[in-house]
Amino acid sequence: MTIAPHVTRRCPTRHSNGPARKAAQAGEFRCYPFHLPSSPSPASQLIRKLLSMKNCILAIAMPLLVACAAPLTLLTPESTVEGASIGSAVIRVNQPFTFRPALYSATFPAGLYVPKFEDKEGVFFKAPDQLLAQTVAGGRTMQGGLYVSKQSWSRYRAYIDEGGEIYKFDITVPIDITVVKQP
Repeated sequence: MTIAPHVTRRCPTRHSNGPARKAAQAGEFRCYPFHLPSSPSPASQLIRKLLSMKNCILAIAMPLLVACAAPLTLLTPESTVEGASIGSAVIRVNQPFTFRPALYSATFPAGLYVPKFEDKEGVFFKAPDQLLAQTVAGGRTMQGGLYVSKQSWSRYRAYIDEGGEIYKFDITVPIDITVVKQP
């Protein structure tokens, strides 16, 4: 489909005697009519179908993905690390630390980290305050803390709870912590 240009009869520069007015009078300014399609194009129809199929696939796959994730449970008196009961043990972080696991940084506060949840491999010790996360888009606060392996107190990682999604990271900076086991 070709659209034929037509000469503009009205001068776009009414108050000018310069080259623009002369070009308009000579017919050198041309405009091309543009019409929006009255019905969706086949490409936009295909995109809409794919988006609706994507939503259906996500709706089906999401429960399966959640079911495959290790469930978190509240701590029980039987919860152990290194074969001994956790009891009322806490982790003292003596100084705040910041690490950069990817394109952002997370600052963990100093203080007592208390055990809150566990999964089959470890125990989640929640930070006393919210973490400060910095990205190129800005900063915000979020929940998080330390994740300790049930096999050893010396095997710990950082975790971040981002809207119900928990991410664990290896800590690549030295941190000053003390495990306080209270009776």
